[in-house]
Amino acid sequence: MGTSVNQASPKTVAWRAVMTAYGTPSVPPKRVLSLLARAASVDPEANVFKLLASPVVARCLELALEHDDPKAATVAVNREVVRLRAAGLETVLARRAVVQSYQAPGRAMQYARALFSGACEYLASRDLPGLVGSTGRLRTVNDLRLLKAELAREAERAVDRAGPPPTTPTPQSWREYTEAVLRELQR
Repeated sequence: MGTSVNQASPKTVAWRAVMTAYGTPSVPPKRVLSLLARAASVDPEANVFKLLASPVVARCLELALEHDDPKAATVAVNREVVRLRAAGLETVLARRAVVQSYQAPGRAMQYARALFSGACEYLASRDLPGLVGSTGRLRTVNDLRLLKAELAREAERAVDRAGPPPTTPTPQSWREYTEAVLRELQR
């Protein structure tokens, strides 16, 4: 029986700043997210944002836009992922984003919001559980849930500021879009 384990963030200066911000109530969630995005983007082992620039992630968006039914889109995405032999965190996040993109109007924007908020939640989840019970912002598990939800909302706002993704993305236009979102996350 297998288990998965989140690896804690490295002990670099940038990640130590994130860890401090997580537990400090006076640091607004937007600033926490900015520190998180900056630390992840310079960390060769945790640069989820570089993974999100992958053509397979753009292809998942295309497939979501091509299908009016979430089940049909999911089947198409799964087939494409197998065909491309794509595996990894970016594929997991993209698959989730496809399903979530059907929850509200504006499928392309919903996809981008779900994709980037999911990436930020993943990054935060690597360290937050170990901070629960400490003094400051994360005294309880509910405090952890609230902070993760606030970080997700801030990530969605960053996507909104970056604007809609390309609806027929090329590898270059998708990469440029992910870079634009990252700049907004880091602001």
